[in-house]
Amino acid sequence: MKVASALTQGEEKNMRSIIVVGAGNWGKNLIANFHALDALAGVVEVDATLRQQVESCYPAVVVYADFQQALLETSAMGVVIATPAPTHYDLAMRALAAGKDVFVEKPIALTQAAARSLAEFADSSNLVLMVGHLLLYQPAIAWMRDYIAAGKLGNVRRVVAQRAKLGKVRSTENVWWSFSPHDVSVVLELLDRPKLKRVTATGESLCQPGIADDVHVELGFENGRTAHIHASWCWPTNQRQTIVIGDRQMLVYDEVAQTVTIHDQNIDANLNHHDRGTQIVPVAATDPLKLECQHFLDCLVSRQRPKTDGWNGVAVVEVLEKAQQAMDRASLAKPDFATLLNQEDLGGGMTTQIDYFAHPSAAIDPGAEIGTDTKIWHFCHVFGTAKIGKKTIVGQNVSIADRVVVGDFCKIQNNVSLYEGVILEDYVFCGPSMTFTNVKTPRCEYPRNTSTNYHRTLVKRGASIGANATIVCGVTLHEYAFVAAGAVVTKDVPAYAMVAGVPAKIIGWMSAYGDVLEFDDRGIAVDTQSVRYQQQSASEVRRLD
Repeated sequence: MKVASALTQGEEKNMRSIIVVGAGNWGKNLIANFHALDALAGVVEVDATLRQQVESCYPAVVVYADFQQALLETSAMGVVIATPAPTHYDLAMRALAAGKDVFVEKPIALTQAAARSLAEFADSSNLVLMVGHLLLYQPAIAWMRDYIAAGKLGNVRRVVAQRAKLGKVRSTENVWWSFSPHDVSVVLELLDRPKLKRVTATGESLCQPGIADDVHVELGFENGRTAHIHASWCWPTNQRQTIVIGDRQMLVYDEVAQTVTIHDQNIDANLNHHDRGTQIVPVAATDPLKLECQHFLDCLVSRQRPKTDGWNGVAVVEVLEKAQQAMDRASLAKPDFATLLNQEDLGGGMTTQIDYFAHPSAAIDPGAEIGTDTKIWHFCHVFGTAKIGKKTIVGQNVSIADRVVVGDFCKIQNNVSLYEGVILEDYVFCGPSMTFTNVKTPRCEYPRNTSTNYHRTLVKRGASIGANATIVCGVTLHEYAFVAAGAVVTKDVPAYAMVAGVPAKIIGWMSAYGDVLEFDDRGIAVDTQSVRYQQQSASEVRRLD
């Protein structure tokens, strides 16, 4: 990143100006801090009630209802994103593409691939990308990091973090993604950014089906150190603490009380217990959010790389994503007690009620989850941990492997194999004999046939894949992408893009309804359902209505 040359006072003030996207529970805290730092140039909020609240509190600040309008009209150099986690990648990439420096709340994205693409784009564009890992700006965590680095704990063996309370339960993400980016970032910081080796995880859905409310994750690193993270928003007491265990001493950070305690205790090689007392360490009481916001503004001017840059976000999302995958596997291996309770005793024992159709020649392994009114035709095989949504049609000679997820209202034509790692969202069309892969470099003599070898392929809502097309693993077909027959897809396909050829390239754009889009000189196209689309760039089209 380039170093800034000397700036006038006016130039520096302009570089320090930002807009905050999202004025919800956390966004309002960022708005208040950047306003106090005399850097708030605007706020973007889609909710009319929240917009009115911002306008009332900050009458001199411009408030936008539309993000794209804000990007086009504002002279602010920085964009701060505090919206729901599923929107982070899209909003951050659009802001970077508009030439803005970006501070995005945790997590930076929901997949490591998406996080990496943001970090790479920011680096290649010489833009600041910072992730809101707030605890890394907490003075207590900085003190612990320095204390560990000085060797006073001895050989650090393990970190245990707990973040649990009877809190606000979300429906758009589970507690792991909501709470644990904080603790993952702290674990990686205190253990000096080790390389992940293994992950095990379990999650319990206590408040709502399918969304984990109480999660335990065990991490193992290549340097032999380990960590355990517990996150819950269904917990009777407010527990926020981090424990570091060394072979000479131990540290306990109580985030609620804002204390760090040194426990000068250990168990020696002969299993003898030594207790030399405890000491509470005075740490600075500076508000970490204020420090974080000030750091972002400093980076805008100096062009220095933030402490929690995009690559820090990538490392955290790697742990989050792998733990989620481990959690999913553990969930699939557990018996579904709710289903067992709803089964009918037909005299010869318990037999599940079946509300889908399967041809007698189809093989449905025990444990497979199949939605209401789905139809599975001749000679299909559905493995025991596969999940198929409702009203999906599965044609003849289709194989759906373990841990594959198929959404609602999909249509899978004859002779298609969905291998482990494939996820189809709702309304996906797979043409006859099209091919998915899940290993990039397969060998018969040296097989790569375990879950750790498989690459995830995500096909998002409404996408269509033509007959005999091949989808190389590890890519994402975004919403309503259209892959022509016989194409070989080797990289992500943008939303609404039509791709063809070997390798597949963009040849045009198609609406969600299925109309080829013709853009006017303003970059606007209207389909036969009067829905408007706008071409943002050679590789991006956005639906306006």
